[in-house]
Amino acid sequence: MEAKKEVFQAEEVAKLKIQVDCGTLYVKECPDSSQIEVEVSEDEIGEYSSSLEDGKLKIRYRIKKKNLHMEDCKTVITVTLPAGKLFEKIKAEIGAGVLDTQEAALLCDRAKIEVGAGKAKIGSVKMRTLVAECGAGELNVARAALNDADISCGVGKCEINLEGKSTDYHFDLNYGIGKIYVNGEKVSRKDGNRQAAGEAAGTIHVDCGVGVIRLNVG
Repeated sequence: MEAKKEVFQAEEVAKLKIQVDCGTLYVKECPDSSQIEVEVSEDEIGEYSSSLEDGKLKIRYRIKKKNLHMEDCKTVITVTLPAGKLFEKIKAEIGAGVLDTQEAALLCDRAKIEVGAGKAKIGSVKMRTLVAECGAGELNVARAALNDADISCGVGKCEINLEGKSTDYHFDLNYGIGKIYVNGEKVSRKDGNRQAAGEAAGTIHVDCGVGVIRLNVG
């Protein structure tokens, strides 16, 4: 295993993009820092790289051969953010790996999280717009304060806990043979569109194929 560490000035970073084919990537926060630190413990299955250009920090770990057993990947990447760091945009693409942000609060205007066959364990997020796509993996958001969300799930599992009240949102719920639950109640096809009172309500758009999506509000 090869170890390395990189440091970036947080004030120079407006956008964060993460691409991880396998292994585990942690996002944590430090209350007394003005830097973004990246620590890597890298095995030989893949290759780590990073770049900072035009305010966008890219962190990547890509496997060298697609036919390798990605579950054998032992690479660990830890990204430590200054507490309260606000991004314009966060994008995370997780293949067969694990993204764990349970020890950090993600703050941004908009975010997109894509999970293939891996897992994303998201702690607290506060943003205007969230796009979440889950293929055959698992996505869990412990606490989300947002205006609008677009959530899609193939054969995987998604659970998102939204702050506020169910009447704060318009729900547009669509599914094939999968299942959608809102506050533990299974949604029937006739309940697919739920309009909340008030013009200022946000919109939660959901598409579920054969998987399961659980939305908990409150």
